[in-house]
Amino acid sequence: GRRLDRLTRALDALPEEQAAQVLVTPEWSVKDEVAHLAGATRGMFGIAQRSSRGENPQLPAGYNNETFNARQVAKRKEQTLAQVRAELDAAWDLWFELAQHTNDSDPDYTHGVFVGLDLKALAAQRDERA
Repeated sequence: GRRLDRLTRALDALPEEQAAQVLVTPEWSVKDEVAHLAGATRGMFGIAQRSSRGENPQLPAGYNNETFNARQVAKRKEQTLAQVRAELDAAWDLWFELAQHTNDSDPDYTHGVFVGLDLKALAAQRDERA
C-alpha cells in the first residue's frame, strides 16, 4: 500500500518532459519503467487469473523476460505518461477485483514476482485509501 502510494505521488509530481528523459537505466526513462510495470502487471494478472480458476498456466517455451520487457516498453513508446499510468492503474484494478473474488480454498499463486502476495490485504488497503 505505502509503496504504491509513494509511486503515485512521485509520478503525480513529474512533468511529462522529465518523465521522458532517460534517467532510470541507460536505456529507459521513468515513463518506460511505468510502461514496463503496466505490461508486466497485466501479463502477471493473466497468469494469476488462470491460476485462480484452477488452471496451471505456463510461460511459453523459449520465454525471455528481457525480450518481453523490451516489447512492453516499445509498445507504449508513443504514449504519454498519463496514458501509461492509466493502463497501470487499470491493471492494478484487475488485481484488486480478482482479490475480491478469491478465497482461501483457491490455489496458491506460484508464478513470478507476485508469489506470496496477499491480494485481499492489498485490496483492503486500497479500499481504505479510496
